[in-house]
Amino acid sequence: TRGGRSGLLSVGRVWAVPRPLVGASRCLRFHNLGGTPVPTFPGCPAWARVILNYCYAWGWSEASLVSVFTHLPPDVLDAIELASYSLMVLVRAKYGMSGGEARLLALLDPARGGDIDEPWMLPDSDAQKELLAEYDRAGLGICRRTYEPVTSRTTEFYCNPVHASMTNLPVEELLARIGHNDLPLAFSELDYLCIVLDSAFNFFSPSNTQCIRWAWPGAEPQLFKRRFITVSDHQGISYQVYSFKTALTPEQFDAAYAAEPARSSCYARLRAAMGDTRSGRELLRDWRTDRLVTIKSLVQTQDGRARLSRLSREVLRVYHPHIAA
Repeated sequence: TRGGRSGLLSVGRVWAVPRPLVGASRCLRFHNLGGTPVPTFPGCPAWARVILNYCYAWGWSEASLVSVFTHLPPDVLDAIELASYSLMVLVRAKYGMSGGEARLLALLDPARGGDIDEPWMLPDSDAQKELLAEYDRAGLGICRRTYEPVTSRTTEFYCNPVHASMTNLPVEELLARIGHNDLPLAFSELDYLCIVLDSAFNFFSPSNTQCIRWAWPGAEPQLFKRRFITVSDHQGISYQVYSFKTALTPEQFDAAYAAEPARSSCYARLRAAMGDTRSGRELLRDWRTDRLVTIKSLVQTQDGRARLSRLSREVLRVYHPHIAA
């Protein structure tokens, strides 16, 4: 349903969005979160639900996520499971040491029902709106996800016209697809697996930079730099993530990828381990071929299995500081 004067698309238990899409809404707010559909991710291991739910929260379809994770060979699954377990241990330790655990447990009380004084329930202040306007003027693509810290359920999703133009969709249609979890996966499956592992590795980092490639239906492939910034409350508990995107030429991509922090990132190390050192121009050239290479098809060839085995070994090396902790 349309949010009227507020300029919001408001989503509750009924996923209804008017057509044609009109106006200039930039926000999607979620209500009655307890009644929203819960994905089952059929065929995926139970331990992977935390990772999959995080990806799902950004609007990607359940079917595309299942396609990535159901066909991984045992050595890759074992490596990712160990990496995921190490992160969960660190999460529990972080909340316990910060004193935030008691606060999180208090928030589980259903009688609270999402108090308006919680930052993840508040609308943007005038200062925040002006900052977003500055980003618009600077030509940055922005999407922002706000969520409840305990459940990680999304309470609001924001995107600006620059970000929407990069997806080849109008702002309101993009938001509607996010609300329906109807976004087509804009990456090759192997690229996306590396992106997910990079994002998980940087879970505790206040910011994370990736130089990556994507393509949306009806649009040519693009190279861009994406920087995530996490917003936390006064107790250090995160409740919001900004994603800033800047389109890059092949030459700009190569320069950014060769510089820090991208050069030594988890994403770059995983790609290099599989022998992928292509330039930005080569990545654009090979997009249509790479798009057809699925995890399932890789497992069916000797070369593909060897690439995935190298990936699993590098996951263990990259995550070793987390695992050792």
